[in-house]
Amino acid sequence: MLPAFGCGSCKAIGVTPRDVCTTISDDLSRELSSTRSKRIVRLAARPTIDATALLGDGWSTALLGSALLGVRTFSELRATLGRISSATLSEKLQRFIANGLLVREPSHPPGGRAPYRPTPKALDSFPVFAALIEWAEGWGSETGLSFTHEQGERPLVPRYTCNSCNREMRRTTTLFVRSQPTRSAR
Repeated sequence: MLPAFGCGSCKAIGVTPRDVCTTISDDLSRELSSTRSKRIVRLAARPTIDATALLGDGWSTALLGSALLGVRTFSELRATLGRISSATLSEKLQRFIANGLLVREPSHPPGGRAPYRPTPKALDSFPVFAALIEWAEGWGSETGLSFTHEQGERPLVPRYTCNSCNREMRRTTTLFVRSQPTRSAR
């Protein structure tokens, strides 16, 4: 079976980032705009789970989230991410391109701002991203991100459905089987 990502609230299957509206809280926006050293001190003082620490550093998480939300140009990303330096943003963008998460398209008109687009690899990360945010929120960590599934205009409730029986997958009803390693052709 293959798990299909969807919304547990409205029971839609096949939800993608294009079907979701994301809201960034004022607190997260302020946190992203703060200096890195102050951010580290605040994170160390938190008694709860920090989802961004699990997903990588905060700038990378915010960059991936922004790209999934449709922020495309360097200047738009810089404005969205607050006080990120141009050098840090450039380094993160190059790392995302090198790892196949973003592509830089030609600018139109030539000489204009070339947009960055998420690749299918980045788009495929959305279900994991949404599930981790839900998990962190469920354990008392305010992530500052909320997703609304546009079809139902209600909060997105990340769920996986079995593609064979169309029932919601749950930890207690799903059997995880270790697959045998495949031998490479010689």
